Amino acid sequence: MSNFGDDLFGLAAQKAGLKYWQDVSVEVIAPKIEGAGEGYTVPLAVPDYVYQMHNLLGAMVRSIYVVGGSLKADKMIFTGGSLFSSRSSGVMNVLNKVHRRSFFLSAIGVSVGPFVSISDEKKTIGVIKNFEYISVRDTRSFDFLNSLNLDLKVVHAGDLAGLMLPVARRGGKVKKIGFSPCFRADKPEASGRLCREFIQAVVEQSQLAELEVVVLGLNEHPVVGDMALCLNVFKALKKLGISCAFEGYKKAGVMKTWELISSFDAFITGRLHGAVSAYICKVPFFLDEYHIKCSDFLNDINQAQSLRLPCDDYSTGDVSKVLSVLLEETQFIRPKLSVEAYQEKSALNFTMAPWAKKNDR
Repeated sequence: MSNFGDDLFGLAAQKAGLKYWQDVSVEVIAPKIEGAGEGYTVPLAVPDYVYQMHNLLGAMVRSIYVVGGSLKADKMIFTGGSLFSSRSSGVMNVLNKVHRRSFFLSAIGVSVGPFVSISDEKKTIGVIKNFEYISVRDTRSFDFLNSLNLDLKVVHAGDLAGLMLPVARRGGKVKKIGFSPCFRADKPEASGRLCREFIQAVVEQSQLAELEVVVLGLNEHPVVGDMALCLNVFKALKKLGISCAFEGYKKAGVMKTWELISSFDAFITGRLHGAVSAYICKVPFFLDEYHIKCSDFLNDINQAQSLRLPCDDYSTGDVSKVLSVLLEETQFIRPKLSVEAYQEKSALNFTMAPWAKKNDR
């Protein structure tokens, strides 16, 4: 569709499901994406923008395909994202009403929370009780589910994007810096903070080394996407004489975007899956911790404290210091958890499923 992270979930889950699960066919209930194979069930006749609408029409279209697909399935598995939170989709409630089968719903590579109220938390727990299997991508979510003492198999795994294959990074004389902001619908006024700090950081570092910047839009949703932020940064850098390119995810597709991120010498991002991709490809990165899911990921891989800044509470110039560390290979400290270890954790989403091949458990 138009969100790099969401599309990674479907692509990784389909390939890993076919690899690790026994005697299965795996279909992804979503519009087909650039670079993916067969198995996407939403036809091309349904426009992406309609499927993604944040209104009643969009919700109805999504529900039609999800419920329709579930009627032909033996199991319904939600993949990736902050699935169980105050912003959870109502489609799970619809499926609960349509299906009364035991062991039908599961979720892999997800996180739990945040909740804005006790009422939301209780409602979500009520939904979780209907699930057979849940694998989570962070320690906090794992601890929360375990504390509920439910009759449910819970596994602490990793993000589904951890199953993507790394791409070897090629260095060069000119330092290539990637930047992907994140539009914050809950705090629109704060969305530009990282952008302004990044522009200043690039200007300062350009005086010390030859740089080129790629502003990469990882979410092109017309309402909650990042393209306006990206365009503003691109124009500002060009005006300041910085060598700069502007790329959108949707046109490139999953694999070309993955390869582009792997080519960076440093990556500063507000999008979680920009950071996960950089980590898997061993690209030095900084992730803005605007959401608990970002902090959870950095905690789990044990990211260096010198590359972490408190969200909305860092000082002018802090991002420039971080960029300096990212570009200085002799100073750069990689996360303590190795990529190989994280990939093994990500595979647990599949190998620990009750229906996995026995020799993969």
